[in-house]
Amino acid sequence: MRENKRQRLVVDPKYSAWTKKYSSKWKSCKRCPLHKETGSRVLMRGFIPFEVLLVGEAPGESEDVLGWPFVGPSGKLLDHILDNSVYTSYLIANTVVCTPPREDGKIRDPFQTEKETCSGHIRELISKFSPKMVIAIGLHAHRSLEWTKHIYIIRPAVLLRYPERKADIAVQQTINQISRAMKSTKQTR
Repeated sequence: MRENKRQRLVVDPKYSAWTKKYSSKWKSCKRCPLHKETGSRVLMRGFIPFEVLLVGEAPGESEDVLGWPFVGPSGKLLDHILDNSVYTSYLIANTVVCTPPREDGKIRDPFQTEKETCSGHIRELISKFSPKMVIAIGLHAHRSLEWTKHIYIIRPAVLLRYPERKADIAVQQTINQISRAMKSTKQTR
């Protein structure tokens, strides 16, 4: 799998010390058993500071290999959605930083206890940067973020399973949903 320019983190120099401390803390986390079975801890990609925080559920296979969230086919679709709806700095992360193990040939969903144990890293990002908008990517992320105001979008991986015409419509609806929320956020601030 080839890495592209989006699979990185761009940090304003005044936040570099904080980012190093944060990354070190969460990359060495051993609070739940997931750390024993993961290839790498997948923290975030995008920009620091940021105005929009996007939160997915958990890293997948591509993310575990490359170490960045949303870098496989669903990440490419998410980038397309963001290119057409978010016109400000954003950061992409997941509710858990470790890839859950395989069950029945596919990566299982993180258990609720794993999401709760790992929620501190998302809480820390929100506390530090007070994003104008938080976007939950998928139902599991939506449920994990019930403690904070956010909008919910369909996971790009689900959209990729739609027939082409339906997928095009769903992608456009997602772009419109985020665009409307962005405009609403600008008006209320």
